[in-house]
Amino acid sequence: MSVFVCQLEFPGVPKAVQSFRYTRTGRKYQPGDVMSWKAYIDTMAREQYQCQVIPADVALEMDVIFEFAIPKSAKKADRVAVGEGKLIPKTTKPDTDNLIKGLADALAGIVYQRDQQVFQLSARKWLSYRNMTTVIVRKWL
Repeated sequence: MSVFVCQLEFPGVPKAVQSFRYTRTGRKYQPGDVMSWKAYIDTMAREQYQCQVIPADVALEMDVIFEFAIPKSAKKADRVAVGEGKLIPKTTKPDTDNLIKGLADALAGIVYQRDQQVFQLSARKWLSYRNMTTVIVRKWL
């Protein structure tokens, strides 16, 4: 049985996070746009989630919905459907696992202690009329 904890919404284009990159000297880093996106998620999550961090011994379920604004190059029928409020599955890049990586890392220490607490995860990518990421967290009892 699970209990609702919170729903967080992050306006803006969802950002995929790849593994670290390495300089010629072997130092690892993440690009500046990735770091600024994680900082944005951190700030927005702190504003929306005013509760205590969920303890490390609590298992969590997380549902994530990534919405991407439909491109102008999309088929007319798809643009009309989105205009009517329908969601269309997005099957192109970025990959769902790369979208989840940065989001889960950014929420650690704010909503939950460690991202390893998430034992069940569902994620969907949609073409929509807006750019948005929605996260729903539930505690497993």
